[in-house]
Amino acid sequence: EESLDESQGISPPEAFVSVVRVALGAGAFSLPRVFVDCGWCAAAAAAAGMAWLSAVTMDQLVRSERRLALIAEKSRLTYPELVEMAFEGALPPRAAAAAVHTVVVVGCFAVCAAFVAFVASTIALEHGLRREVVLIAVAALELPLCQLRSFAWLSRAGAVGNVAVAAGMAAVVATGAAALGQGGHPRPAAPPAVVWAALPRALGPISFNFAVHFSLLPVMHAMRRKDGMARVTAAAFAAVAAAGVPF
Repeated sequence: EESLDESQGISPPEAFVSVVRVALGAGAFSLPRVFVDCGWCAAAAAAAGMAWLSAVTMDQLVRSERRLALIAEKSRLTYPELVEMAFEGALPPRAAAAAVHTVVVVGCFAVCAAFVAFVASTIALEHGLRREVVLIAVAALELPLCQLRSFAWLSRAGAVGNVAVAAGMAAVVATGAAALGQGGHPRPAAPPAVVWAALPRALGPISFNFAVHFSLLPVMHAMRRKDGMARVTAAAFAAVAAAGVPF
């Protein structure tokens, strides 16, 4: 990674927007079904618990990176370098670093592919278009965003993305309310508080909204003051939970 003058780094609010944008996306639209399947109380508790766990583990990741970077006399460590130092003597360092690098790359591609597929499928379904054609069009629109190399610009793009997700959630609520108001649709029964048998299946969709640690170290590296990253991520995960649970 290139060196960064702290005066040119992003501020905590810009970092907050970037973290929320990473976490709050297509996964949020699976939450209503999760609440119906496993119960509103269980789902809300699981989302709050996952937000807390993500904040704690991200704080541990930040502390480890800062401590090991100081030992290595470097301004920052990449994920492979961090793993290589953390597991020195316990695992073959190069093999561990290569494994983490592979997992991060595959994870990034998998998450991006899931988002693109979700957007393309939704547009195709709503407008009666061929999914393959919409998928190509959406991918073409995503390519220019891949050229952004500054987190200042990424945070601005993230702000637009956060507004888009919020607008999508509002549209879902409005559409559902309008359908109920028109009649002809049976009013859904209130979901139960807890359905224990469905809870294990719900943990996957819920954790998908918070397990974004592999993309957050670059955000920290772009900050002017890196010691504020733990507070930023804690606030961001709380915001994601606060948006997802009422939805």
